[in-house]
Amino acid sequence: MSNPLSTLTQLTLIATLAGISFPASTLATNALDSAGHHEKIQPEHAIAVIKSDSLVQNSDFLPLSLLHESMWERLRAEFEFSRIDNKRVDKQIDFLRSGLRSLHSNLIDAGPYLFHIAEQLERANVPLDIALLPLIESAFNPMALSSQSAVGIWQFIPATANHYGLSTGKHYDQRKDVMASTTAAIRYLKDLHRMFDGDWMLALAAYNTGPGNVRAAMRKAVKRGKDPVYWNLKLSRETSNYVPRLIAATKMISDPGKYGLTLPALANRKQIESVAIGRRISLTQIADLTDVSIEEITALNIGLHQGLTPPNGPHTLTLPVEATQPLLRALKKLKRQPLVSHQSHLALVSREVSDAFVIDSSLHNPEADTEGDSYMPFKKYEYNTHVVQPGDNLWKISRLLNVDVDTLREWNNLEEGQKSIQAGDKLRVATLKTENIDPKEAKLMNYRVQPTDTLVTIANKFDLHIGEIKKWNQSLWRKNYVQAGQTLRIPANIP
Repeated sequence: MSNPLSTLTQLTLIATLAGISFPASTLATNALDSAGHHEKIQPEHAIAVIKSDSLVQNSDFLPLSLLHESMWERLRAEFEFSRIDNKRVDKQIDFLRSGLRSLHSNLIDAGPYLFHIAEQLERANVPLDIALLPLIESAFNPMALSSQSAVGIWQFIPATANHYGLSTGKHYDQRKDVMASTTAAIRYLKDLHRMFDGDWMLALAAYNTGPGNVRAAMRKAVKRGKDPVYWNLKLSRETSNYVPRLIAATKMISDPGKYGLTLPALANRKQIESVAIGRRISLTQIADLTDVSIEEITALNIGLHQGLTPPNGPHTLTLPVEATQPLLRALKKLKRQPLVSHQSHLALVSREVSDAFVIDSSLHNPEADTEGDSYMPFKKYEYNTHVVQPGDNLWKISRLLNVDVDTLREWNNLEEGQKSIQAGDKLRVATLKTENIDPKEAKLMNYRVQPTDTLVTIANKFDLHIGEIKKWNQSLWRKNYVQAGQTLRIPANIP
């Protein structure tokens, strides 16, 4: 049996050389524990773990047992699609194997993003196989641009991006923002999943070619006497290869040795996070205040076209995890403390209310709140009935009525995931009455929009309808989305 103190000394030296900060008490505990068991922690094994998991360097302490866990192990343990066998999948495996070097390079590029994507997918109860969808869409390149003007790792076209609240302006294109676009992509995928009655193969095909094309292919399959499942649909060549290629990727990562694939080392840990600065700032300033290179900061915030946050916000940046605390300390010294130190997009995906919302009472000015023409008299809601027509679904009706799908569900007490609506069903739809309220008689409070907010979540926080918020905020009259850092007037005395 080895000497526990000797083991402790060797592990301390290994950790020091690797740049990992381990509390001495924890190192001692691990060394002493290992000395009393048959499976000892060998110094040479610890070196191998540290080399293969180099992304753990400069991180806070992790127990040695967790250093064995990689992102790939986490994904393959949850993969569902990898069990699907089909000749078209085999053909796509051959295609991916013909470019193993490129595939390996693309998986390296996925490194900073995969943990964040997997966290969101799990929170949204979406299969982790879809964490590899950006590999098929864009090779995990935030700058990817298709011939159809689709942009980013999730390849959003402008219309779909705007529908899901992604800015595509000249200052900031959120389609290139991996964190924001991942949130939007999962919301879109969940809507498609509901639209196609819980069939992920059809939902993924619709993500690629559009739900209308998939519906048309399903109708044609039925006319041919075929079951309208994905494998029986006659779709474009691209879409016919699209889903099998994703399944092929999950199979190869599930058993890389079988297919000659070498997976890059990737720790199962958060690598990037959002920081809401609260005011305009340049990427050069961020680089000056941290030890992160301007090249890395630019790569993580490639959607900022002018190298600084937009004039009217959001003033939110994506940074390496290890850079956030030094940045917060530096900003504090400069008396530029961010409004919110750390932000997560997870709550938006799962439709949960964020804990980060702030009622900024310091901005409240009752007299200023009713001045100017930024407001219009509040109009009270009443409910009418919409009869579901053949071919209708919540998505189609929401587009017709210019409301969010979740708002329709809220109006009708429809739980997410329950059976789809049918022709003849009667839906409750809110409309506006003509009763007006004098703005000077309304009590308003200011609310600063957080990165995880949507109009739906804000309305839920204050027990309002989206229309009730829009009527007091001119900037929202023709929009269905808000931006972090934006200040909204919230009516507090709705009759």
